[in-house]
Amino acid sequence: MTILHRPDDWPRLHPTVGLDYTVRFSVYPLFGALYWSQVHVTGMSPWLWAYVIGYSLIYPHIAYLMAVRSRNSKRAELRNLAFDSFVIGTWLPILSFGFWPSVVGLYGVHAGNLSVGGLRFAVRNMLVMIAGIVVMGAVIGFRVHPDSSLLTTVIAMFSIFVYISVYALHSHLQSKRVVHGMKQIGDQKTQIEEKQALLQERSDALQQAKVTAEDAKRAAEDANRAKSRFLANMSHELRTPLNAIIGYSEMLIEESEDLGVTQLKPDLDKIRNAGHHLLGLINEVLDLSKIEAGKMDLFVEPFDVTALLHEVASTVRPIMAARGNTLEVRVAPMLGSMRADLTKVRQILLNLLSNASKFTENGPIVLAVARLRGPHPDADCVAFEVIDSGIGMSAEQMARLFQPFVQADASTTRKYGGTGLGLTITKRFCEMMGGTIRVASELKKGTTFTATLPAAVLEAHSSATGTFAVFTTADVPRPEPVV
Repeated sequence: MTILHRPDDWPRLHPTVGLDYTVRFSVYPLFGALYWSQVHVTGMSPWLWAYVIGYSLIYPHIAYLMAVRSRNSKRAELRNLAFDSFVIGTWLPILSFGFWPSVVGLYGVHAGNLSVGGLRFAVRNMLVMIAGIVVMGAVIGFRVHPDSSLLTTVIAMFSIFVYISVYALHSHLQSKRVVHGMKQIGDQKTQIEEKQALLQERSDALQQAKVTAEDAKRAAEDANRAKSRFLANMSHELRTPLNAIIGYSEMLIEESEDLGVTQLKPDLDKIRNAGHHLLGLINEVLDLSKIEAGKMDLFVEPFDVTALLHEVASTVRPIMAARGNTLEVRVAPMLGSMRADLTKVRQILLNLLSNASKFTENGPIVLAVARLRGPHPDADCVAFEVIDSGIGMSAEQMARLFQPFVQADASTTRKYGGTGLGLTITKRFCEMMGGTIRVASELKKGTTFTATLPAAVLEAHSSATGTFAVFTTADVPRPEPVV
């Protein structure tokens, strides 16, 4: 760290410090020569030699150092100028008030005070200079000899010339900086105006693009709603012929068995199974379309949760047994009843358990159910947790879940089949009843789906695709809350 270094967090050095330093180290040596030319005739004492050398050669650097090492450099420079005024005042009695030395000293310090501090500051330092005159006069006496030698006059003229030149050159450089700064400001203003015009143009284009995108979005939403309404209204027309195909295939199977034409049974089984599969796919598509069109009914009724679990378990166990899986149902104590849409809760559980069985082979699957107590009975929730030990999913695959017609990745679609609508419908059903569904999974270790539903559904809720306003309650007494 050098002695002239200013800490980085201090304000910048005031420009007057540099100007005054330039004046002092260029003019004060001339002042020293001027004062010597006035007093050397009568003799120079050692203390006077020390005073003139210290003032003219050493003091300019000390004053600059004091300003640089001060946090407020302008205030430090004002103190330096006050000291200059006092010192000039002390020199006037020493010079016996010689005309040219006195004029040069008074002119120099007064001009410096005016340029840096203004008129009030100059007047105040004039009083400081008078104080210097009084102090030095009281020490050495007041002798008045205004005459000056030719040498003194020449040095005085040269000192004034150098002093004026320094200030004039500084003023010229300052003017050039001001003009250059104004030119830069003008250029920057032009650039800003050009950038503002470009920004406005881009803003208008962005606004137009936004309007176009909103129109396209509305058109797409209208088309999607029209599609959903069409599919929802086509429920009877699509299901009726499929049910007929399934019914006639079953009749033909029974008749082939009665007639003993067993060689036709495998083909008839394929027709019946394909019909059931196609009917299931159509039901899923129609359910999703009804949801998106806002035409899905929400029929709320009281039911016993434990009885529902036994019914669902008996339905899915044959499906699981076909893949070598086992189902374990864990029911927490005091599970009680729910007031919700029984059909949709059943479908949620069947979808989750069927999904778990599809991606698990020869492994255990757990259905754990518990009641989560709220601050009052209407705030209770029932958590249905389906835990499998199947192939699991990565974080990237989980991010694609619950999207219509999308499975974890293409490989699972090829290997395991399906439309990817089961989980989408499950999520929509949970949202309709004011519930949520979460998933946690790890590759090759299994997946856990947790559907949390209100124990008492009081109204239809909104989901990602719209508001479900078709809300119906069963005309039966509401069950007492479980305690």
